[in-house]
Amino acid sequence: MIFSVQRDQDAIHIHTPAKTGAPARLLQMESYRDLFSWLLLSDGVKQSFESIWRCLNQEQRSSGGRYTRWQFNFEPPATISGVSMDVLGPLDWDSKEMLVWEIKTLLGLELNCFQPIAFHHPALKLSVSGEGRGTRNPSSSNDDIILDGEEDTDEDKDRQLLDLPMEGLSFRGQRHTRAIYQGQRASRFGQKLEGEELPGDGIFLGLCGDVTGGEIPPAELQQLEGQQEEQQVTEELPNRFELLKGIIKQIANEPDIDLLELEVKPLPQVLRRSYHQMDDGSPRGYLKANFRLKNGLEKYLLEVDTSDNKKHLSTRIVRMKPGVNPSQAIVQILKDTVQGSLRWPMSIGVYCDTNEAIHHPKDGDDIRQKSWKQRLSLCLRLE
Repeated sequence: MIFSVQRDQDAIHIHTPAKTGAPARLLQMESYRDLFSWLLLSDGVKQSFESIWRCLNQEQRSSGGRYTRWQFNFEPPATISGVSMDVLGPLDWDSKEMLVWEIKTLLGLELNCFQPIAFHHPALKLSVSGEGRGTRNPSSSNDDIILDGEEDTDEDKDRQLLDLPMEGLSFRGQRHTRAIYQGQRASRFGQKLEGEELPGDGIFLGLCGDVTGGEIPPAELQQLEGQQEEQQVTEELPNRFELLKGIIKQIANEPDIDLLELEVKPLPQVLRRSYHQMDDGSPRGYLKANFRLKNGLEKYLLEVDTSDNKKHLSTRIVRMKPGVNPSQAIVQILKDTVQGSLRWPMSIGVYCDTNEAIHHPKDGDDIRQKSWKQRLSLCLRLE
């Protein structure tokens, strides 16, 4: 009831009021925008959420004493089918029955929206640098906070609201949410105002939520789009994937296929997951190669470094569905791979209409490596 949804031709706008609406700071967090979008826009999910309140009022049972009993009930949405969950509780191995105390994770919730989703709140202000010293928001303080579980609270102690990160919810599907800022707020710790001198000669890219106006998009979304006639090579992790890079260059020398882009970078980080790192703490890399066939179709080869034997992942060759932004889709697929503990995610099927697995050679034998190259080359050419 605290949200209103307006659908335009080009975007979906979700408004919530000041004071009585959702806190503005939550809308600045992508994980909460995903959650609210899932609750409000997914078919059947909103009705299911509202059924909890309806069942609460319809299924209360009073025993005549001071207490009212309520057996929890709701109407589950059909779209939750296929979602995996991790639960805590005692398990009876003989009867195969489990008393669930807590649902810790829900992985693979479907949230697929091809229109941009814009969140509006009157208190959403873009922090910019002011002339005064300003004050730091207590909730964003870098000071250590000590929590004492045994000490009681009283009126003399300071109170502070701690924003805990969203945990345990994983969404699959195409979506793009952003917070719409209603002006600016002066802050000593914010961005520089337009026209101020900035140190250095580089381009400064924001890594937080998207904003309206301005000319520089957030770094995560500033990707190469469209067809590039010249080969783009980006290697942030040298000396990785040497064998596969050699095979890719051999395939690119063949007359009926072009290599448009070769990228080797660290896997994106995901909250509460450590699989973006190798066992020795170094960044775990991924390789992305973009090929164009003679018929104009483009395919992508994806590979994740599992040389520490943490998991075994096959090479993937995918082709994007029409209308899907390849750069954004691949970033999401890689995030879902980390979220899924180094397993290729179900979101590949949301973004891609071709998804082929090519297994690695079992050893360094030349014959097996040639066979791997042949399988990769053949799969890239399949229509």
